[in-house]
Amino acid sequence: MSAPHCVQLRDLAIQSALNPEGALYREIGSIVRHASSTWNAPSARQLAAQCKLAVSSNDEVTLDLLRDTGLPLAIAEDLIRRLAAEGPGFEIGTTMHQTPTLDRWALSVLARTQPVTVTSDVLTLRILQAFAQDVAIPCVFVEGSKHVRFSLCSEGDQPVRSLIDLAVAIDTASHRQREVCRNAYEAICVTHHGTGDDRLWPQWKRCTGFCWTNGLANADGPRSDFYLDAIIDDETAQWIRRIDPIGSR
Repeated sequence: MSAPHCVQLRDLAIQSALNPEGALYREIGSIVRHASSTWNAPSARQLAAQCKLAVSSNDEVTLDLLRDTGLPLAIAEDLIRRLAAEGPGFEIGTTMHQTPTLDRWALSVLARTQPVTVTSDVLTLRILQAFAQDVAIPCVFVEGSKHVRFSLCSEGDQPVRSLIDLAVAIDTASHRQREVCRNAYEAICVTHHGTGDDRLWPQWKRCTGFCWTNGLANADGPRSDFYLDAIIDDETAQWIRRIDPIGSR
């Protein structure tokens, strides 16, 4: 659709994406509405921006468009820089369709036979964030033991759980797959730091030594369906502290 002779087709796709009665609008809407239960439904402005983004090439993405989706400025700027590095013709909609949720992305990671660069995964995760997908996975070291606790959003995150299990595994028999998963977990950390000392956009907030669902910090504890508690060795502890400032606190 980026080719010059496809301009008319592209215009029709954009019209369909922005038309609430259009098939493409409904298709995109069914994906971007698949968000955490703690999220509010996207506003009409956010949904319109997400629909337009889905049919945009990297050179058509603007800060105003990304901010209309609800992205914080720092993350929007970072996504634009990463899209610019891809060169012309990169289709955001392709990435969104292949990995519309963190679970789908984690499944693709587990299926890899060769490592993918952290930079490539960060771009994919940034695009998921632009479509209102939460990819935050806070972790906290448990004092006085060789345990680290990862707070996962729901029991549906089984691929993510498997990814983390392999990333922190003490048994190195599957060393290559562990490196693949470590690179992927590092990409998750990159996408959630640098947006404030106490905030992991968009869902999680750090408060009094624990990670809480953003805006819901109260005496009932973190609103998370389950944790993944993992026993780790010294090398793994050092690796997590190196890539994850939250985990080092």
